[in-house]
Amino acid sequence: MNSSLPKIYRKIRTHKTEYPIRPCVAFYSDPTSNVAKYLVDLFRCTSQFQPGHTIKNSFELASRLRDIKFPTSTKLLSFDVTSMFTGIPVARAITFMEDFLKEKNIQQETIQEFKDLLHHCVDKDLCVFGGTVYRFPDGLPMRGPLSILVADVFLNRLETEIVETNSRV
Repeated sequence: MNSSLPKIYRKIRTHKTEYPIRPCVAFYSDPTSNVAKYLVDLFRCTSQFQPGHTIKNSFELASRLRDIKFPTSTKLLSFDVTSMFTGIPVARAITFMEDFLKEKNIQQETIQEFKDLLHHCVDKDLCVFGGTVYRFPDGLPMRGPLSILVADVFLNRLETEIVETNSRV
């Protein structure tokens, strides 16, 4: 396959009011696509990372809540992140990934190589639309191979800090 800049396309969110458009990037042609997929597998296998506060869908939520008895005054809180991928501060998320690997006692040389390759994949997020080249200033494009992993690590750290802070109150 010949590498080329990935194309950005529109995906209409029919389940939302006013049908907003979600920009998605077709990464299969990006020169870093295979490296990015490798990094996702490497990180997940090496670190055994699993987001601790993520619910995949309403069925999983119902399953988790089925046998729990709540007081009548209990309130269920749910966050729906708007523009999640494009709102992730990438440099901070990479620092969180590095911290997570250190906590798992991964060798520093491996962590550094992982970070170098990760930066190579995300620092120049370019895409094409209508013949014009665009660059994501920060954040991650929807459909990028690393986007879900980097967002999961960032949000997991943020949620963990929120839960720990509020459980001490």
